[in-house]
Amino acid sequence: NYAGERTLRRYSRATSLARFDRIGWMTSEADLWPVIDHFVGLPHVRLVPPGIARRLPRKDARSFRAGLHGAPPHC
Repeated sequence: NYAGERTLRRYSRATSLARFDRIGWMTSEADLWPVIDHFVGLPHVRLVPPGIARRLPRKDARSFRAGLHGAPPHC
């Protein structure tokens, strides 16, 4: 993220977004809460225990710049 925090803590299984084609998720300018709700409801696998996650250092400058490559400017 723009604060340089390491944010990947959990992940979910792969899922097909074809189920949301009926709401035009790829081109819609409307809010896409059904997609978000779907992902929030999936089981997630924890990658880092909470105690360790709190002690993770921020990303180094080189990794931070690489992560922003091609990203729109942050307001």
